[in-house]
Parts: sequence; structure tokens; C-alpha cells
Amino acid sequence: MPYIVNGQAVPEALIREEGERIGRDPRWQGIPGEAARVKQIRAAAENSAIGRILVEQAAAQDPRPVDSQLIEREVQQMKSGANCRTAFDDTAVRQWAEKHIRIQRTTRELAAGAAKPAAAQVEAFYHANRENFRNPELFHAAHIVKHVNHEQTEEQAVNRPKPSPLMAKGRSAK
Repeated sequence: MPYIVNGQAVPEALIREEGERIGRDPRWQGIPGEAARVKQIRAAAENSAIGRILVEQAAAQDPRPVDSQLIEREVQQMKSGANCRTAFDDTAVRQWAEKHIRIQRTTRELAAGAAKPAAAQVEAFYHANRENFRNPELFHAAHIVKHVNHEQTEEQAVNRPKPSPLMAKGRSAK
């Protein structure tokens, strides 16, 4: 079903892009059943794409100018990162940089106006949604080897900082 946001169609390619981005997040891998996972990712991607369109529309309607030095800095970063020639016509890059600076400004202002939750609300939300706050395991340490060689003596190896308690218990850590 195609979506129209303030007269602008939401491209299927944008929804697919959002779905791919969301699907790479490990938190979505825990949804039981492939069909259910695909359905939830698709719904989240549709909402995300609609949100992106709304923010882009709001940013485009903002009449305030964007600082030309900020645009120039962004263009120079992009040109140097892409190894562009000095004779390169950067008109399209400038337009892209201005658009994205406007989007960032709009997003920042929208987020700044959001109500800040109280600590008790944050804690209650965490406890009610604990299963959504799991991080995938990064690694397990079964044992830790301390090398004694020409670079470090046995005493230096023994006196090195101990692993964190999380590592010492053989649990995952960052």
C-alpha cells in the first residue's frame, strides 16, 4: 500500500532502505519466527520512512538561512574524502550539504522540545521492557593468557591490571 505524506509519495526504495538498516540491528534478531520478524521490521521501516519524509518537509519549509561557512566546511570535507579535483563543480554537493544541515537543525530542534522523563519513569520503562535492552554477546573469555617473554617479565605479567569482574566470571563484556 503506497503512503502519501502531505502530497509526497513515500518511495518503496526508502522503505526498503529503512528496513535493511533496521534489520541489521541485533535487537530485531530476537523476534521469534521469521514471518513475525519480517512483518515487524516492515512496519517499523514504514514508520521510519514516513518520519524521515516529515522531517525533510519541515526542514525544507524552514525559511531561516544556513550558515555559508558551515556549508563550505561540509563541502570541503566531502570533496577531500572523495578525492575530488579542484575543477569539480560542487553545486550539487552544496545543495545536498545545505539540505542535510537543515535536516539536522530541524531534528535537533524537534528533539530539544521533547519532554525529559523523570528518573523514576526511565527506570519503570526499563523494568517493563527489560527484554528490549539486551545487548548481544560480544565475546566470551574462557581464560586469559599472560605472556612472559623478552618484552615482559613474569612479575610484569602477573601485576598487569586484572580483568573486569564481568570478564572474570566468563560472561560477555564490551
